[in-house]
Amino acid sequence: MTLHALQGTLDHKGIDPLTGDPLFVVLLPNQGVAYELHTTQRTLNTLPALHAPCHTYVYSHIRPEEHKLVGFLSRPERELFRLLMGANGVGLKMALSILEALPLSDLIEAILSENYKTLTVAKGVGNKLAQKMILDLKEKLALWQERILSQSHDSAQWEALTGGSAAANTAEFFQEKALNEAEQVLLSLGYEGMEIQTAIKALITLSQPEETIGLNSETLLKALLKQLH
Repeated sequence: MTLHALQGTLDHKGIDPLTGDPLFVVLLPNQGVAYELHTTQRTLNTLPALHAPCHTYVYSHIRPEEHKLVGFLSRPERELFRLLMGANGVGLKMALSILEALPLSDLIEAILSENYKTLTVAKGVGNKLAQKMILDLKEKLALWQERILSQSHDSAQWEALTGGSAAANTAEFFQEKALNEAEQVLLSLGYEGMEIQTAIKALITLSQPEETIGLNSETLLKALLKQLH
């Protein structure tokens, strides 16, 4: 059986004295079972207080030589971890090291823009491995991002994915209602979610907030169509 998530109380959080790895323990009181989950220091720092309710997403790492559970506080982080584990030369410790070193938004941006130097800030990731990771993951990550965006006509899913950075940018540059209406029209015209987000990002890059914040949906649509052609 593969665990997807756990809902219980936080029974312990800290550093494994034997390995030095960050970990926490979620207790399921009604079942009398406690699960030990490996994680990043970043996640450890954002866990609730001891004995407080704790919901964590889980990746089951099952190998002949070891069986570990890895815990995440958001589903996007778990899915990105799964993608990282699919890259050639990336194991559990390396994937956690990458998530430790980079916020999700920076990691996604580095892979999609082929900025391998950004990936090398993670412990153990050299130039060659970073370049191989981009070759292995760019297409998969783009498809994953596209599926998320195509399932939502607003920025909520993408905000959860990137920790709010994209949502903050669009809120600064566009009226939410106008942007949502323009996105709806583009989706109905057959444009993919990934294409639309790329056009929005390009428009943000080329404009100042005062030039875009007052645009109605029709004018914004024209501006986005210009970026798409």
